[in-house]
Amino acid sequence: MFGIIGGMHALQVLNILIMSIRARRITLRSEGSNMIQTLVVKRMMPSRFVTRNSSQPTSRTTGPFAYIWINVFSRKGIFGVESEHFSTVFAVREVLEASSQTYQAYRASNLLPRAGMNALIVGLLVTNCWTTAGIQLFLRKSPALERVVTLTYDALLSFGMMIVVPLIIFIPYIEAFNFEYSIFKNPDVLYDPVPLATMVLENRLIFASSLFDFATKLIPQLSIFLSLVTVSELLGRSDVKVIPSTNRHSIQSVAVKPKAGSDGIGKPSEVDKTIGNPKNSGQFASLRALHKWKHVIAIVLFILWGTIILLLHGLAAQRAANYEVIGCRAVTRPWFSNGKEPCSSLVYDCHARNTTSPDGSSFDKLDHVTLATLAIAHCPELKMPPDFQRLENLVMFHLYNSTIVNWDAESSVSATAHTRLLSVLVGKTQMAEFPVGLLQPLPASLMSVQFSQTNLTKLPDDLYVRWHAMAMISFENGILTEIPYQMFFSPVYTLSLMGNRIETLPTLAMMPPGMIIPELRLTHNPLRELPAALMAPDPFIMSLNVQILR
Repeated sequence: MFGIIGGMHALQVLNILIMSIRARRITLRSEGSNMIQTLVVKRMMPSRFVTRNSSQPTSRTTGPFAYIWINVFSRKGIFGVESEHFSTVFAVREVLEASSQTYQAYRASNLLPRAGMNALIVGLLVTNCWTTAGIQLFLRKSPALERVVTLTYDALLSFGMMIVVPLIIFIPYIEAFNFEYSIFKNPDVLYDPVPLATMVLENRLIFASSLFDFATKLIPQLSIFLSLVTVSELLGRSDVKVIPSTNRHSIQSVAVKPKAGSDGIGKPSEVDKTIGNPKNSGQFASLRALHKWKHVIAIVLFILWGTIILLLHGLAAQRAANYEVIGCRAVTRPWFSNGKEPCSSLVYDCHARNTTSPDGSSFDKLDHVTLATLAIAHCPELKMPPDFQRLENLVMFHLYNSTIVNWDAESSVSATAHTRLLSVLVGKTQMAEFPVGLLQPLPASLMSVQFSQTNLTKLPDDLYVRWHAMAMISFENGILTEIPYQMFFSPVYTLSLMGNRIETLPTLAMMPPGMIIPELRLTHNPLRELPAALMAPDPFIMSLNVQILR
């Protein structure tokens, strides 16, 4: 859909370029029909109704779709620049646009840890509301100038909110990405919880997460297009031309058409009928009062709207300054508080908290919806609490420098509880056996499970059954001496066993024909020999790394 909007912008720019080249001057609109209108009208009406002397078909000769197009989108249509309902239509459009931008600003308050980006979005929204009210107040006696200024600033602010802000967020990630190798230039960014949480949450704001979110992103885009088209109509030259006559004694006569608002002059009978009818007199008085006060209503509405948004943002920033969550490395600033602390990246350090393990109340003060990354560190007697499954929006989980005493199924990494989880990393951790909490059905979103510097001496034989396809499984820098052959059945792209005590891998010779391992890493192992099957003409290991042996 956004591609279609971009195509509409491209067509409009192409139309302006073609008209300017033909006229040999900058031309924003032609005296006849423009490219888009011509394409629409020609496809919607029979060709026999188009005459040479008329650039637009009349209402009697057009088909139903072309008739609707002319009455809705033409210069004097409902959305046209010369419509008598222009101010009302634009006010309704501004309400829709401000509503969609308010929803996006609300989502930003829940997702963006960067205070500056939140302030920028709120600033654009408040500016939109207050300038709308200001233009309605100060330029109401100059309709033409009011329309030009209103439409221009509306397009600029929508452009800033829906295009500039996403670019500010997204361009740094593009610059940090190596497209040749399809990885980030700094690989550590994927292991640092704060940058990862920020990246995931910011991209969740940029891309549509639901149909309603998509609609609220689309409305300002359409508003930009309509505003630019309407401004080009306002700034374009008039259709009326003064053509000098070849006859010196003749004067070109010009028919002057009265304004639509003056059509009722000279017809007092219709007004008298309306006033004389007791049923219609009340309705007429209500409509007249509404028409009289519509500017005041619009001004008050948008001033209050901007003030409320600014107040909500200020209160959220004040609450964020008073948060005291030990180990919270990034906070968001939601407009509406549920009494919980909106920490998006938390390091639960048992040493700093003077405890041996998190318990059932350790995560009670946290907003479970906001928390994206969790690291548990320096816990000498870790007993994973069941509340771990309440952290439904976790993207990354780290366990570091701890000793696992109990990690059972009740507090496991769950396919139903952690539907957004991407990575699990266990580093410098001691355990008596493989954690049961990682042997349960894993989330479909999980892309990597990594163990590093653990005391595991053997791996379960059924990991290939318990774990689904992933990008990476690694058991690195440990004390493993052998690998069960079932491990090579795992549907994984990269299997890393670097830095262990593996001297030989006889289980590789047990692989059935047709079995493929895309990438196997055996660097920093005291390998003495490899199976001769690896030298077969049809190798089942596409990439084998054994460069550095010890």
